[in-house]
Amino acid sequence: MKPTRPLIACALPLLLTGCSGGSSTKSDDPAPTCGDLTCDADENMVSCAADCDAAVPSGAAVSLDDCAGDHSQADIDQTLAVVDDLQNSYHEMVACGSLLYTLLRGLIDIFESAITGIETGTPAGFEHGDDGAYTASSSDYGDVTMVVEFYFGNDYEAGAASDRVEPDLFDLESYLTDIQLELDLTNEELILGYGEVGPLVELLGFGSEPENPLVLTIDDAADLGRGLRQLELSTLINVEDPRASSVVTYGVYSPIAQVSAVLADARLDLDHLDAAADSNTLDQHVASASWDVVYLESPSNALDGAILMNAEGGAFDYDATFTFASSPWPDISLACPAERR
Repeated sequence: MKPTRPLIACALPLLLTGCSGGSSTKSDDPAPTCGDLTCDADENMVSCAADCDAAVPSGAAVSLDDCAGDHSQADIDQTLAVVDDLQNSYHEMVACGSLLYTLLRGLIDIFESAITGIETGTPAGFEHGDDGAYTASSSDYGDVTMVVEFYFGNDYEAGAASDRVEPDLFDLESYLTDIQLELDLTNEELILGYGEVGPLVELLGFGSEPENPLVLTIDDAADLGRGLRQLELSTLINVEDPRASSVVTYGVYSPIAQVSAVLADARLDLDHLDAAADSNTLDQHVASASWDVVYLESPSNALDGAILMNAEGGAFDYDATFTFASSPWPDISLACPAERR
């Protein structure tokens, strides 16, 4: 099932015409106030039906009197249905951000995992391609694809600074083959023997031809793979998401940044390439007017910033603003286009 956020009802008819009626089951208690823009019910299931019918997302601030006032409730509902599709689809950026940080932490911990006997390898969900890119894709919630590329942070024999890293960073044999580990408790040293050097051996931090065996102090072992933190990365996310009322598409990318900085900041800029949605039933197109969003790994695994989308077509045009306040879900405001106010 696709992730969705609950809906409340019928903000619009209440703003435009007032609540003129409702239905309820039999109850000795009076019905809650119709027209309070909230789909509420008491313990006897008394509710205002008009407050519980329209496709206005929970918490939306609605100001559409000037552009929607002459239209039927059915037309209003159909015209606004894309708003809920958009907010649920934008939630995919939270899942992608979380998956990216799983990839990065797995990368910088690869040698610690090997030393402590934890199985290493490309984190679940990603595949490594011959071009060096790590791709995660899913068709569970539409077609969602995230591509992560790494670049050398310094000049090495394997590549110059800013060159893309093509060997698999999660394969230990990209660094050293036939690794044998021995712990010398008396001298508090780790003795690392190996067969041959791999193409990424310099990322270990001991040059292109490390001693064999390589004798590491506790501090050396903790800093093994220091070159991994100096790598740079870029991320591209593309989404084509068929939803209940529309098909939502968008592409976002993170500008190239150092792995250590992305982990330390616990945030990732998500600049947009394009964003749109097209209704399944209406001649309606929604396009991005502005986009300023970052993913926050800490403390909330959420998004921060705002997206402004312009909807054209359907019964009327309107603007939808999605504001993320360090939250996985946005606050939404709907308004008539500025030129029509």
